[in-house]
Amino acid sequence: MPFHRNIECCYLWEDRCHAKRSRNLQEFRQLCRNDKIHTVPPGFIMRLRNEADVMKFIQEATDIPVPDVFTTYSSEGCFRMRMETTPAVPMFYLPPDEQEIVKEEVEGVVKTLQGLRSNEMGGPTDDDGEDEEDYVFCHGELTQSNIYVDPDTLKIRSIYSWGYAGFYPKCFEFPFWQKVFDAGPQRTYFFNDPEHECVQEIMRFLSRRWTFLQSEIYT
Repeated sequence: MPFHRNIECCYLWEDRCHAKRSRNLQEFRQLCRNDKIHTVPPGFIMRLRNEADVMKFIQEATDIPVPDVFTTYSSEGCFRMRMETTPAVPMFYLPPDEQEIVKEEVEGVVKTLQGLRSNEMGGPTDDDGEDEEDYVFCHGELTQSNIYVDPDTLKIRSIYSWGYAGFYPKCFEFPFWQKVFDAGPQRTYFFNDPEHECVQEIMRFLSRRWTFLQSEIYT
């Protein structure tokens, strides 16, 4: 059975099924080579829970293809999820001319996502109170490795990795799908370009939020 892991999660692919779980404390200690760590960063579990919630939300609210979530549960200090495996290939497997065709479909997916709006920032089940700003739904990690395509029809069969998804400013949807990267985090490309439109908008948004938080704290 194919197996993969990163600092946050472990993955196991079975026939028509994809199992994913957060790291437990012992694994995280080994990764950090530090036995004095007392807890796994809560974001690991929060993102996996959010991923499960988001995929159900997207299925109900849109026609965007996402994996079916079979089950979610907690055990042994981990959050676990089992979901459908789609018989397709990642977008980056395709030759450049076929990638250009798929990019047009991805643009349609983004347009559909941004048609979902809320004045509460965060995942679909978050309840942090209403905000003055109007947010759109963003995937947050829409890379070519998370877009699975039928190599014969070039139609998107499924979109994975919704852990960072939620209602955010439009600029939070970086166009990761536009490029293939040989190594390293794909998001690094954009943050290394301070003149990129998305970076500029995010910096302005964070500046406004910081000003707002200061006013709340000191008044």
